[in-house]
Amino acid sequence: FDLARNPRATVRLGQFKAPLGLQEVTSSGDQEFVDRSVASEAFAPSRQQGAMLWGTGFGKKLGYEAGVFNGNGRNRKTNDDTGYMYVARVHLDPSGEYKLSESAVDHPDKVNWTIGLSYMLNSTQASLLKTAEDLKQTTGEAFFGLRYKRLFALADYYSRTQEQAAGAPDVDSAGAVGQVGFFLVPRKIEVALRYSYFDEDKDTSNDREIEKRLGFGYYFSKHDLKFQADYGQVEDEASLTDNKTDVFRAQLQIVF
Repeated sequence: FDLARNPRATVRLGQFKAPLGLQEVTSSGDQEFVDRSVASEAFAPSRQQGAMLWGTGFGKKLGYEAGVFNGNGRNRKTNDDTGYMYVARVHLDPSGEYKLSESAVDHPDKVNWTIGLSYMLNSTQASLLKTAEDLKQTTGEAFFGLRYKRLFALADYYSRTQEQAAGAPDVDSAGAVGQVGFFLVPRKIEVALRYSYFDEDKDTSNDREIEKRLGFGYYFSKHDLKFQADYGQVEDEASLTDNKTDVFRAQLQIVF
């Protein structure tokens, strides 16, 4: 729940999405594809228990979120290690409020765009090694989103460094997603393209997960009533056999 006396400084308490990952903080019901990208799934912390201060100012052209969380995932009654997760996000919306929703289903007559940065510091106990050593994980994100008339586009880049136990070298990971959608018929029929990857260890060759998709959407009533389908290929470079999987997905969404 929110303690909302001032739009520049609102306190949020409970279990909710930590503010990292542009696609993750966008509702699953407002996505352009059936599911989020492989990069978003790999890096975004999703729902956590914690407390956050957030707000907007300057006519909703500038916004921020900063919070502290248990960092051990959803539906955990207690913090099961000695560390916490700290997350901060800042975004600039020069054309006015940028609502967290994919596609240009509203057909805006003016360019509506956002750009921003997020940062996460997480400390986890190396429980599998039966040590009390706190291992720090840092994640950075840079994101961009745009809507204009029939066009929607987003770009998102992630970088993560994970400390290893017993002085072993850090593991550096990276990932990105690029996505663009265009309405063939304004507000009704949309096609979209997505490319995303997750590189688990930048120092290791042939260990990336790569996603390429083509999407289709028919919007009966914006995101409240829509049909979505997408087809693509997910490649696991680390797999020894059959490392390319063809995937088709479809859904009818009804929100009421």
